[in-house]
Amino acid sequence: MNHQSLVIDFRVFYSDSLFHYGHNVVNLLCGQDAKKKQKILYKCQELQLDFNPFVCFHEGALEREATAFLKRLAHMYESY
Repeated sequence: MNHQSLVIDFRVFYSDSLFHYGHNVVNLLCGQDAKKKQKILYKCQELQLDFNPFVCFHEGALEREATAFLKRLAHMYESY
């Protein structure tokens, strides 16, 4: 099995706050994901690390990359 180092940066936020009031859930998740990538991705690439932002609401809604990561993780461990 090929092993690589992975950095996972979690962000769980409260969607019902006044700051997020009236915004589309999908747009909020994508915006938070973009902020994580902008902040951390470049440094991880310098260090040759894989990076996965994990963004979700407190209610359980996941951003697309968080969902894909969980599917990969489940697939990897189903063979154990």
